[in-house]
Amino acid sequence: MQLVPYIPEVATYKIFYPQNFILNDEEESGIVTITSPEGQNMTLSSYRASVGITEDVLLSFFEDLTKDYNSISELRSITTGHYLSCEQHFTKGEYYWIWWLYAKSKQIIAISVNSEKELNKEEYNLFRFVADNMEIFNEEENAD
Repeated sequence: MQLVPYIPEVATYKIFYPQNFILNDEEESGIVTITSPEGQNMTLSSYRASVGITEDVLLSFFEDLTKDYNSISELRSITTGHYLSCEQHFTKGEYYWIWWLYAKSKQIIAISVNSEKELNKEEYNLFRFVADNMEIFNEEENAD
């Protein structure tokens, strides 16, 4: 699979997405949407905190973002060498949603995937791969 790198106008992260997906960057709002050939949408938005992000802060922010969704899975929190992240699956209306938050230093990237049907394992793994391989930039780092 061929991946295309992309740094949005807000320059807070770099994402690598499959070449056959369609990318739309709403520069005014800073929201990036990547659509699969099957019509599944991955939406990314960037947030900057005034303090370093802890697990408690991240989970509280996650709950605020997803309060209008119906949970169908447990909230999972993951800490790796690079990022603090969390994930949960939801329904809202007639759509299935997966929400992820990734945090590095004071930067949070919110990612949601929505689909008319629950993602199969292959679809989930592809979106998770794209999310996990994102590079988040600190304010000190250059996005070049």
